[in-house]
Amino acid sequence: MGNKASRTRAPVRAATSAVNVAPHVLFNPHLMHVVASFQDGIYPDMATFPALRKLHSLKQLVLHQTSRATRDQFLHDVQVAHNVLTSWYAVEGLDRIEVLCRCLPFMRDVIVVHAVCTANMDVLDHLHAAVGGIRSFRGYLINLAAQENRLDVVAYLHNHGHMGYSIHAVFHACFNANLPMVQFLYVQYPQLEFSVDTTLWALFGGAMPVVRFLVDNHLAAWSPNALDIPAGRGNLALVEYLHVLGVGATTAAINYAASNGHLTMVQWLHVHRTDGATTAAMDMSARHGHLDMVQWLHWHREEGCTTAAMDGAAANGYLDVVQWLHAFRREGCTTMAMNDAAGGGHLEVVQWLHVHRNEGCSGHAATLAAEHGHLHVLVWLHRERRDAGGCDHSALLAAAENNHLHVVHWLVREHRRWRLSVDVLRGPAAEGHLDMVQLLHRYCSRHHAPLDVSWAVQTGQLHVLQWLRPRRKLTCSTFAVETAALDGHLGSVKWWHQHMGHTQTLSDNILRWPAQAGHMDIVKWLLSHRPHEGCPHVAAIAAADNGHDDIADILRAVKRPAACGADCRDCAQSRRRREAAR
Repeated sequence: MGNKASRTRAPVRAATSAVNVAPHVLFNPHLMHVVASFQDGIYPDMATFPALRKLHSLKQLVLHQTSRATRDQFLHDVQVAHNVLTSWYAVEGLDRIEVLCRCLPFMRDVIVVHAVCTANMDVLDHLHAAVGGIRSFRGYLINLAAQENRLDVVAYLHNHGHMGYSIHAVFHACFNANLPMVQFLYVQYPQLEFSVDTTLWALFGGAMPVVRFLVDNHLAAWSPNALDIPAGRGNLALVEYLHVLGVGATTAAINYAASNGHLTMVQWLHVHRTDGATTAAMDMSARHGHLDMVQWLHWHREEGCTTAAMDGAAANGYLDVVQWLHAFRREGCTTMAMNDAAGGGHLEVVQWLHVHRNEGCSGHAATLAAEHGHLHVLVWLHRERRDAGGCDHSALLAAAENNHLHVVHWLVREHRRWRLSVDVLRGPAAEGHLDMVQLLHRYCSRHHAPLDVSWAVQTGQLHVLQWLRPRRKLTCSTFAVETAALDGHLGSVKWWHQHMGHTQTLSDNILRWPAQAGHMDIVKWLLSHRPHEGCPHVAAIAAADNGHDDIADILRAVKRPAACGADCRDCAQSRRRREAAR
């Protein structure tokens, strides 16, 4: 009886003990951090941050000396990060930055790049104090601060021990004409080697004080054509200074200056230099509509021009230049004059050439007009110049790919007997132009020729794919699916998996490419729905090499399949060890 009572009291004592321990765990921040670390998901206030994982240009700037993205793409990504972070800072303050970086490790790089670009010293101070110190941040942040022309940030990073710099920081400072920054970098980083490239960046920046600093400190190194750069930019003061120093130039000096309309510069070079010029001077000045330059070169220089002068002027709609060249020069033009004028929508130029010149145009004229949506030019060419090719399918394809519905409507009305190949749908489908796809679908042949939608899958045009699926037999390459995964188009990957994936096998790229691009959602989906394709180990290496450590950790935890791709180094080594053991 006593044994039975003790057995019944034992669970009660255990429960009582657990109740007594629970408050100690719940009110201990260190223990709760350990407990919470085993939970999936993120905090509600951080729900908008996973989308920032796709801001690849910010990641590239951290990992490389300069961004591999375009400047416009980088500025766009910084603005996206700015909109999200500033709203979050306003509500949550800076104290949760540490939690954010722990929950979403990729945000560490996004936050520091944003702070550097916006010179947010409060955030930099907080990162230094609470998130491992400025020295711990990887990448070329000093280069980035120099690129953004932030001397205060450059000095801050330097003073707090950050070592992410190279000669590119000096290049940016020179290009930004920031003499104090150039001086700071020169003093603080004496190991940086100033070279011809440094001087060229200073010349592109066009700041006399920076160039003088390089010269006075024996840091300038001149290329044989160094004077061409300020000449082309119309920087007469700098050209005169370099001329005194004996810096070299080529025919490109006058050519570039003429092309950009710097008449005073051309006149100075004509008097003081003997480097000469080429026909490109008049050709390019005519192309850019600088009639005064064309006239001056005609009367004062002997290089002349080529047919490219009138061709270029016509292409850009400069009728006054075309008329002057027609009256005073004998080079004439080619069919490109009317072709490119049509492509630019310059009907007045096209009509003038039609009346006053004999070169005419080629069948490409109508295609160019259709490609750029110039219906008024296309109609005129169709009626007045049968050599313009206004009735061929190339004009329709060009208009369709560029979503000029009004042009396509006119073309199909004019040619009601056309029966179009299904391939006419490929271009607009790839661009996501559903209205165009629907219009052209009416005129396509009704036979069951398959439509290759690889481009549409590759570019993520899910709405077009969904519309086409019940109406056409579709095909798609596996490479397109793998590229869609690389570019983050999970919808396309899911669509292909549902409708075509049961008959096709993907290569190892399907896991490696989204991993290296940082697409966590795609990696997780692939591991769940296509677990036997791709090697997790190869993908983990690719993710880690590109700074996506959170993705790499997930992939390393995946049990490796029995057979991996030939490029899986670890699996190959394992196989060799097993074979050697036998």
